[in-house]
Amino acid sequence: RPAGPRRPQRIVVDSQLRLPLTSRLVQSARETPLLVVCNSDVQASRQIELESQGAEVLRLPGSDSPSRLSQLLKILAERAMTNVLID
Repeated sequence: RPAGPRRPQRIVVDSQLRLPLTSRLVQSARETPLLVVCNSDVQASRQIELESQGAEVLRLPGSDSPSRLSQLLKILAERAMTNVLID
């Protein structure tokens, strides 16, 4: 476990970036970190909208969900995010 206090990181897997800008997740992204994971082919304008609200958008390449999920787990491990709660 990394040193220091644990800080929750909310992660939303949303392949087409359909998460509403008016959602509580997005509206509170500046206070509580929000990572939105999507396909690499989504519109850049939608990414910019989410990022302007404080969310981080991570585009993952791949033709299927399992390969993108595997990539995401590797990225989370690289960021020392070793505890994941899936809801």
